[in-house]
Amino acid sequence: MDQRLFNASKTESYDAFLALVYKDEGILDGVAAVSFDTSLHLVCRYGQVEMAKVILRLRPQMPLAMNIQELCP
Repeated sequence: MDQRLFNASKTESYDAFLALVYKDEGILDGVAAVSFDTSLHLVCRYGQVEMAKVILRLRPQMPLAMNIQELCP
């Protein structure tokens, strides 16, 4: 997973998140190496509702992705 996406999610920087996504929508497809968390897992963990809405609009299948703990976002 791209560190910039992680930082934007963790610091509640919606503008930085949008800039990353619009520059390269593929950034949403990254998966954390150890946990297999998706970008949707990440924004949900940090309570980023608006970011989650963007991801769901662009990647409607992502809620089905399970992480290493077999948890869906």
